[in-house]
Amino acid sequence: WEELTANFALSRVQRIAGCLLLLVFGITCLALAVTFVPVVVLSPSKFAFFFTTGNIFLLGSGMLLVGPAALARAMFDRTRAVASGLYLGSMVLTLIVALWFG
Repeated sequence: WEELTANFALSRVQRIAGCLLLLVFGITCLALAVTFVPVVVLSPSKFAFFFTTGNIFLLGSGMLLVGPAALARAMFDRTRAVASGLYLGSMVLTLIVALWFG
């Protein structure tokens, strides 16, 4: 197991580069979502898709910066567990509805 996990270890520079890349992708998706705000009544699925995808990229950026286990521990701390569960659940449901009915 240790040999397998050692193959996936990233250096500090790789983690920061990945974090910045996902941060740029997330901000780009959120900017695209903002462009769909004027037509959200006509096409809400496009706005929902880009907004949710941007949030997923930003969450991935944080995972690369602090590590997935540390982020999960922080998100599902006793005081934040309900909010984090609702946040992740709403993102999954939003993507399902946006892609299924979009």
